[in-house]
Amino acid sequence: MGFPDISGSSVDWKLISGGLEIFWWIYLRDYYWVGIIAGFLWRISQFWVCPEIEEVLPKFLQKTIFN
Repeated sequence: MGFPDISGSSVDWKLISGGLEIFWWIYLRDYYWVGIIAGFLWRISQFWVCPEIEEVLPKFLQKTIFN
């Protein structure tokens, strides 16, 4: 099953993309914290702040996720 031809604006493609949008909205609404943590980790990896972060970060994530 390949990707539909999106060069022509077909109604079917709009329905499919609308359905995917709704699915992702529900998924992200329930799992938005995963994105927040991923973004946080990415930001730290981009700008390495302090060497102690390796000790602090696991404790922070453990408190955030498991509480």
